[in-house]
Amino acid sequence: MINTLVCDGHTMVRESIAWILGHSKEISVVGLTGDASEARTILQKRPVDVAIVDTHLDGERGTALASWIRGNLPDTKVLLLTPLENDALLVEAEKAGVSCVLPKSSPTEELIRKIHGVANGEKFIAADDVRAAKSRLASSGVLALATLGETDRNILCHISNGLTDKEISQRVYLSPQTVRNRVSRLLSVLGKSNRTQLALMVSNARGSGLMDFA
Repeated sequence: MINTLVCDGHTMVRESIAWILGHSKEISVVGLTGDASEARTILQKRPVDVAIVDTHLDGERGTALASWIRGNLPDTKVLLLTPLENDALLVEAEKAGVSCVLPKSSPTEELIRKIHGVANGEKFIAADDVRAAKSRLASSGVLALATLGETDRNILCHISNGLTDKEISQRVYLSPQTVRNRVSRLLSVLGKSNRTQLALMVSNARGSGLMDFA
């Protein structure tokens, strides 16, 4: 019997998955939650072979929970559910030790097949795919964005929202000249020629899964 934990931020989704798996003779649902902290508690109380984790949970990203599981419960494998596949998520999932990234649009039979595979030690994230994803992200500049500090990310967000240096300075508590200096450095570091290109980069990065832009 494969013991599973279903951790999804949407009540209807996790209850539907639990109902589906409950009709399988070889899969047992031993925990059901949408909260990462509660998931940790469940995982520490009883053995779980496969944790089925949503990319976004109450108060935490699914990959953060996956990383915790890898570090604390290495016998528990993670199958990550996502509404949308993208390069950034693939890279993040591989880094967190996820065994499989599965779109929520996948057929029920595919979910069950992947659960069996993950429980048997199969890894469905190919190294070649991860390398290709990293290459595309590097070309787009998203990887460079991920290395920036919080203040620089905030400045970029405000640039993308059309704020002037003076307006940005009032929000990040820096002088207008310091903001101008930081913008110039960001242009150089990110290989862009103007603020419009910076704004476009932030727009592309929003929702990418690799980093958060408000």
